[in-house]
Amino acid sequence: TTTAVNTTTANTTTANTTTAATTTTTVTVPATSPENPVVQKTPADVEVFVFDGMLDGYRLAYDDAGFEAAMALVNELGLEAVEYEDGMDKVIYIGVKTDGIVPLSGTDYHMYMSGKNILILGGSDEGCMAGMETFAATLSGKKTSLSQYVHTVFSTNIPPKVETVNNYTNLTQLIGNTTKNPLSYSFGDEIVFVLKLTLNGQLVGCNTFSYTLEADDTKQKLSGTVSGETGYLVSTVPQGMTLVPGSVRLSVNAYDASNQLLPVVYGSTEGQAISRPTYSFIGGAVVEANSIYSDVLAPDDFAEFWTEMLSTTIDPTISSSGSSKYRNGFAIYKMDANYLKTLGYESYIDKLDSFDFYEIYLACDADRIDGRPAVGYVTVPKNAKPNSLPIVVGLNAYGTRDGYFSCSASSITVKMHPNGMPKAYYNYDDGTFTPTDFSQDANFAKFVADYDDPATAYLTKMILRNIQMLHYLTSDLYEDAEPYDTNITDFTDFYKMRAAYNGKISFAYGGSMGGFQNIATAALCSLAKGSDREVEGTITSIVVGCPWMCDPAAVAGATGRLMGLGTRIGSVGGDSLADLDLVGLSYFDTVHFGALLTEGKLEIQAGFADTTCPSSGIVALYNAVTIEKTLIITQNKDHSGKNPVTMNTTTVKEAAQ
Repeated sequence: TTTAVNTTTANTTTANTTTAATTTTTVTVPATSPENPVVQKTPADVEVFVFDGMLDGYRLAYDDAGFEAAMALVNELGLEAVEYEDGMDKVIYIGVKTDGIVPLSGTDYHMYMSGKNILILGGSDEGCMAGMETFAATLSGKKTSLSQYVHTVFSTNIPPKVETVNNYTNLTQLIGNTTKNPLSYSFGDEIVFVLKLTLNGQLVGCNTFSYTLEADDTKQKLSGTVSGETGYLVSTVPQGMTLVPGSVRLSVNAYDASNQLLPVVYGSTEGQAISRPTYSFIGGAVVEANSIYSDVLAPDDFAEFWTEMLSTTIDPTISSSGSSKYRNGFAIYKMDANYLKTLGYESYIDKLDSFDFYEIYLACDADRIDGRPAVGYVTVPKNAKPNSLPIVVGLNAYGTRDGYFSCSASSITVKMHPNGMPKAYYNYDDGTFTPTDFSQDANFAKFVADYDDPATAYLTKMILRNIQMLHYLTSDLYEDAEPYDTNITDFTDFYKMRAAYNGKISFAYGGSMGGFQNIATAALCSLAKGSDREVEGTITSIVVGCPWMCDPAAVAGATGRLMGLGTRIGSVGGDSLADLDLVGLSYFDTVHFGALLTEGKLEIQAGFADTTCPSSGIVALYNAVTIEKTLIITQNKDHSGKNPVTMNTTTVKEAAQ
């Protein structure tokens, strides 16, 4: 069927001054079907219109079922009320009927324009009254008008249009959210996104918006373009995309008059704009959030497997055996100004008066000729009192690099090198450095074959190295162990560091692979209790951002959900996903590690614009965790953490179970 449909979002207005201005567009509305009883609407089907809110010359027209609502609106606005007759013009028509856009029932209602008439239609007396009250409250400035299905923008005029990307050197945002909590939707619920384009906080228009709607059912993908004249875009997700537990994703771009993408600008550094060059907005919502778990269940021996892996590590203080390009034995170096400068941490030189800096190597792999050590930077405040400081662990995102540097007056900080190799090897005999060749590690953990044997996987060794470092730092077993390689002649300060540890461990913010490492390492700390590799102490907190490897089979594209991008498994090497061992991969699922956490509290930070680690996997992690937990998820926040200054953030919390 074809009908003129106009829709809504909101500004406030004052009644009874000038004539209403409207725009209408004829669009084709898909017919209903038994499989999809709700008419599917896209942004192209529900155009935003401008109505200045001025009601000069308007009357209230009602049918029998709309009489009560009409009388209430008469009292609110002081307009003449008449019985509706076919052909009436310039009326606010109030009634109860099915209007062919979406079947109405109960307290559902629609508000939209048809020609010069304003229609407020309810599925019942209650729905009609709800629509009328929303309309009246919008006109009086008491609330924003977001009707149940069709959405109207009340505006005094069409905003100025930004014609070229050159105008976008200031703070530019495409801001939006769903009309209710994006984690609260149930099967079949209508999900509505309302977005607006702003320049330095003011509404602006553009030439066009392009949009793509997709969901975890991956059965349909809707895309198209609509006018950006009003600065608003309203998108209603078809019901067919809300029939499985999972996420819905809306991606929108804004274009100038030359059809150039208008980038979202977050700010500037030294006069240069900071922007995200692709996609002005990516937002999301979740259907049946409480029912989302990993697509591949944890293997029955998941905990037993990782307990066995812990037993494969060796005494961390064994000296190097034979020649090893990895220097895999026990070595400790105290850093001086030259050490810090050579590694690129010149800004930390002035902290040498307050902190001791160490680079520590520990034997870890049983294959000590070619195995890699646990390597990390450890910093401790000078003159720290005994039993006064917690250990704060920092673990890296994906890549081949060192563990970064950090120091804190209130903690012992540990920054691990995820690849088991430092940025450069220190040559203690002549004080020089040999740069590390990371080329052999390119694309680690992205190949399908990496998961054929979890016991030998790259990520297995990475997590075990983390445990080895924490085991060494927290255990009294190694107080008198002397490294085979060191530039330290007096270990008094180093032993003071051990004495300063107060038995508490926290995992600082870890993004992406850092989030995976945080949760996996903390889980193995629980499994190592009472073993030869025990990490002595209590975990107090774990903070992760956009954690990697949540439901990795789904991210790889092997199960039908929206797949991940970037560090997706199978994204390199021409591998076929058909060859991916899903059981082997599941031994590295962050969701399954999360279920093993037994102490502390977990905070998960995530974004709906994160297409590397999609939101369904993040929600699955939250559901699996039984310790105290918090999920903070933001519209338009991507994997790098970028998002508009004006955030639309949802937070959920649960106590330990």
